[in-house]
Amino acid sequence: SALSGDLRVFGLPNLLQSLQQSQATGQLNLRGENGNVFAVFRLAAGRLATCVAGGLRGETAFYQAFQQPATGTFEFVRDQQVAPVPEGTQDLTLLLLEAVRRDDNLRRDRLVVPDEAFLRATGQRPTTPPGESDGELVRLIWTRVREGTTVIECELAARRDYYTVRRLLAHWVREGAAQVTGSRDPGGR
Repeated sequence: SALSGDLRVFGLPNLLQSLQQSQATGQLNLRGENGNVFAVFRLAAGRLATCVAGGLRGETAFYQAFQQPATGTFEFVRDQQVAPVPEGTQDLTLLLLEAVRRDDNLRRDRLVVPDEAFLRATGQRPTTPPGESDGELVRLIWTRVREGTTVIECELAARRDYYTVRRLLAHWVREGAAQVTGSRDPGGR
C-alpha cells in the first residue's frame, strides 16, 4: 500500500511525525517539481533506518532534505513484510527538532550570505564557530574563501548539508574575516 501527496499540503515534518506515530515501515520518496527524487528515507517501525539526499547519506542527508525547497510530491510505500527493527535506527522526533533548529539558523545565515554570494578573505584571521569540531571541513572551506569562491562551490566541495557550510561562511562574514562581493573581480564589479 502507498500513501502519496503534495509536500506543500502535508509538510515534511508533519508527514514524518505521522509515519513515526503509526510506526510505519517502508520507503518515503520525495520528488521535486521536475519529478526527480531528491530524498529517500527508509523507516523501520517509525524510526529512521537510513536517508539519502543530495549525494549525502545518513543523518547529514536527513538534514539536507529539510533544507531543500518544500515543493513537490511524496510517496510512502509500506513494506509488506514485518521485520525486526535493525540496530542503529534513529528517533525521528530528535532528528526533526534538530532539522527545524538548523532550518531556522540557515534562514538567518542566508540573509548574511545569500545563495548567489561570492566570498573572499579580508586578511583578518578567521575563528571557528562554537561547537564546530570538524577541523578538516573548516580548513577546506576557509581555503576556498581565501582563494575567492561562491557559496555553491563551497557546498559542493564540502559534501555536507547546506546549514553546516553556510554557518561557517556567515560566521566569518559576521566577524569580518570574509566579505561578500558581487563577483570574482577584486573590486566587486
